[in-house]
Amino acid sequence: MRWSYVFVLGLFTVGCGSDSGGGGSAGSGGSASGGSGGVGGASGSASTAGTGGSAGSAGVGGGAGSGGTAPSFIEALEARGFTVQTGRFSLIDLSNCCEDGKSCSGNNPTSPYSTYYVPRAPGQTVANPNELPDGTSSTFRLREDEAVIYVGKTPPPAKYFGFRSYLFDRFNTTSNQRENIFASLGPTLNPLTIGVDTSGGTGSSPAPFDRPTLVITTGHAQTDRLIRESALAAGISESALNTDVLDPAKVKFGLEDQADSFGFLFRYAIPEDPAKGQAFLDNPGATLLRVTPATPLTPDPIPAPARPTRGSGTSENSYSAALDALEQAIRNQYSGYDITAIPLATTGEPDPDACIAGTRSCAGDNPDALYPSSGPLRFEAALQPNANTFYVAFGVNHEASGKVLYSNLSVYGVEHLVGVKSVASPEMPGSAQDYLPNDAQANELFAWKIARSCGGAAHCMEVPTGCPGVDTNAFATITFRAYLDPVTKTGPAANELLPERILKISNP
Repeated sequence: MRWSYVFVLGLFTVGCGSDSGGGGSAGSGGSASGGSGGVGGASGSASTAGTGGSAGSAGVGGGAGSGGTAPSFIEALEARGFTVQTGRFSLIDLSNCCEDGKSCSGNNPTSPYSTYYVPRAPGQTVANPNELPDGTSSTFRLREDEAVIYVGKTPPPAKYFGFRSYLFDRFNTTSNQRENIFASLGPTLNPLTIGVDTSGGTGSSPAPFDRPTLVITTGHAQTDRLIRESALAAGISESALNTDVLDPAKVKFGLEDQADSFGFLFRYAIPEDPAKGQAFLDNPGATLLRVTPATPLTPDPIPAPARPTRGSGTSENSYSAALDALEQAIRNQYSGYDITAIPLATTGEPDPDACIAGTRSCAGDNPDALYPSSGPLRFEAALQPNANTFYVAFGVNHEASGKVLYSNLSVYGVEHLVGVKSVASPEMPGSAQDYLPNDAQANELFAWKIARSCGGAAHCMEVPTGCPGVDTNAFATITFRAYLDPVTKTGPAANELLPERILKISNP
């Protein structure tokens, strides 16, 4: 993917609470009982929800539960010398990314994105890039001793979610202008690695889903310690605390014009219950905070965590014969047609350090993913209306093979880097059997036709014109994604997956 952000907040109460429950909501209960007040909120009377919140909501502030004297999280932060400002965590709106001069940044059609919208630091005079009318921006500068904090919940059960910070852009002193970097700055917090409060779930969702979590994005060790102390003082479980490290050796902190700008993406793919998943995206109930020491702290860099090593030592080579048989079966079915094999242009294994060094392009890489892709394909005869020309993309269903949590194939319009449509791994079983009905491994493979018109056929993707779409004679790519090796808890190694294949098939 390219540019997107997400914020996930929820059960934690983070605002200024008091013994009367002022400034916050009643947590999970109704007005009669006052609820629990959320984690970290000061208590109030059992019958009132407190000002600034309503009974039964997960608002920012002290709770209305009974008993207890813990400060709110914001109060605890302020007691340790921080100035606290509120931003927001919300979906990225890509509805206008097809307009002239704009880009959809290679969005994954399977996975919406949310992001952090962050206000300026106290005293910051230089505007952040693309500031909104409310003064927040999804790309922001940070002082070395500052932090951005996500307080909320993880999403409902799904195939995948991930929290990831980015070096978004940097001032180039040679060209005297800012240049896009959009490179990840470390491991992604995903369902296999994120810390959550396992006692704070709702309903029957298994951990780590629908659980309170707190994500601290900073490069400063003392700031991180003080935030963690504040969280514990506010009653937030230590198991829910996560630090997303901004490596001072790789970035240029500061609030001046030539400082780096940062961004954050939240990805969420294939929820078990689509309605609950969409409800979370629309209203995650999360709080986003920017915290700034009132008195600047001396440098105290956090050692950067090592990037996880890809590769578990197991591969998909046992599917090689079945994949070859599938290709031959496709060719046999379209004998008499012109058939051209389309090679993949890249293995898709990202190298964010090379992107930061300026030798590669990352476009919002996720360390949990692999992105093999075709090169640009001119959709001329192929996919023209009423023309009998199409593509068939096929390969191993990497989820079915057990190598990843999910995978997909997508078609992209190159002009606006727009994800047109995608097919995800849960939809793939049975598609290879259209060509290879009697192979024992066929259900763990896939084969998908890509055409302008499918005529109602199953296992076929119709690609429209316009945007999102691919106009006749415009360029497109066919791109594959594979997310999260369950053994290594990071992206799969390219050499352990059998590469996907693409055939262009034309009526002679």
